[in-house]
Amino acid sequence: MTLQEYITKEYPTPAVGYLAEVLGIAKREDTENMEKADLIRQEAETLLTPDMMARRLSVLTDKQMELFERACREPLTLEPDEQEDGRKLNDCRYAFLVNTDADAPIPPNASLSEEQETMLETLKAFRRFTGNRLEVPDDAVSLYETVNTPEFQARRRIVSRLVACLYGSAYLYGSTPVSVIRRILERELGEDISEEKILSLYDSLPSDSKYSSYDAATGRINYRHLSEEELAELIQKQEGKDFYIPSLAEINEMYEQGFSSDSQAYAHYRSFLEHYCQIDAIEAEIAAAELSKKISEENAPQECVQEMIDWSGADSSCAQLLLRMYRNCYNETRLPALCGHTPPEIGTTLSDSPYQKFDLEFDDSVKPVRIGRNDPCPCGSGKKYKKCCMR
Repeated sequence: MTLQEYITKEYPTPAVGYLAEVLGIAKREDTENMEKADLIRQEAETLLTPDMMARRLSVLTDKQMELFERACREPLTLEPDEQEDGRKLNDCRYAFLVNTDADAPIPPNASLSEEQETMLETLKAFRRFTGNRLEVPDDAVSLYETVNTPEFQARRRIVSRLVACLYGSAYLYGSTPVSVIRRILERELGEDISEEKILSLYDSLPSDSKYSSYDAATGRINYRHLSEEELAELIQKQEGKDFYIPSLAEINEMYEQGFSSDSQAYAHYRSFLEHYCQIDAIEAEIAAAELSKKISEENAPQECVQEMIDWSGADSSCAQLLLRMYRNCYNETRLPALCGHTPPEIGTTLSDSPYQKFDLEFDDSVKPVRIGRNDPCPCGSGKKYKKCCMR
């Protein structure tokens, strides 16, 4: 099948409108008055130009590029650990996730009732995000054969790492000097790279790969979720501090899960939720990520601890334990206001003193979590409760 045929078959109407805006064909609100078939034709023609393909495929990681090239040779059934990369490839618009397990067939496009149209759009949206087979259109395969040059792969090596750096530094710093981006990339690439080249590559990125804007006046890349007031306050807090420079693997990990895998405090919190509160492992992971997000955004300790109470369903017998867990998580969180450092790394820690003033709202209707003095501590440390969080 051709790229145009794949878009027609797999994309619901909202996705077609969004793609038109991403490609600079038309604003999304204007696409409502455009003929859908004509719009899809324009999108396919725009995507099937060498420059556009090179720009959009340049953001792919090495693993994603390998999957794409395998799918170019033949349709590829994805393993569970390849699903996330498959979704990233689906977003590049040259590969499509097809759901081979779906029972309901796609109905023909002609003579559909309004109800059938709605069902069709819903089915297309579902298949786009739940497919288990990766397919590349024939014309996209042919074009890639001309785009795939040593120069393209050399550029992709840098661009894909720049994109990962931008995503991760949004979490780690909130606002990032280009000089810091350069230091991270040089550490990863093992070679010098100028700030001018970084900005040139940044300007060439597809709009749906940025989520940020460059401010020439400050030499910083700022992230869209920050208001002007929040940005000014953050930059003021960062002034005069050295930036923590992570590896790209570390920055990716912090972006994907919100905290570093070597954080014992977050591991203990997840263990407590799973083994003592009987919360599903995925839900525990989400709870830990949410706590990390609240701490990094400088939410009040009271608010953070209250959320821990809500997640765990604990009663007042767990007050001391949850407060200690919060303190430990805070002290292991890399904070944007500290330029990506943890509090102990710059000589400040959160002591126990603020906790004494908390007015916590525990739900005493919940069955208490009873922990014996000699039981393993629910924080997951492996020590006895009396030797760990009971202290």
